[in-house]
Amino acid sequence: MLSFFSAVLLRMGLAVSGAILQSLIRNPLATPGIIGVNARPSLAAVVVIVLLPNAPLFAIPISAFGGAIAISILIYLLAWEKRNSTMYLVLIGIGLNTIASALTTVMVTFGELQHF
Repeated sequence: MLSFFSAVLLRMGLAVSGAILQSLIRNPLATPGIIGVNARPSLAAVVVIVLLPNAPLFAIPISAFGGAIAISILIYLLAWEKRNSTMYLVLIGIGLNTIASALTTVMVTFGELQHF
């Protein structure tokens, strides 16, 4: 029963964060993928898995969370120059998303996965 309520609270939090993102970008179809917030956590997790094979398993979600925070701050700082331009924010997010996805692919392709 407790897991049901925690799932409901999690979904409510995701809905509120999605509504905030959509109102910020002024686009009803906006998702975290548009501004690149979902690519950096995977890159951070892959970096920990590949480069730090002896790291404890709890380091992976912590690094993913830190990566999400870092990319959000980086997108915000890069878009600070054009404060009212949502197009600028989206373009920076798409660019950083592409770079992070490419780096993740390189790490997975050429790295040795030893955790699993």
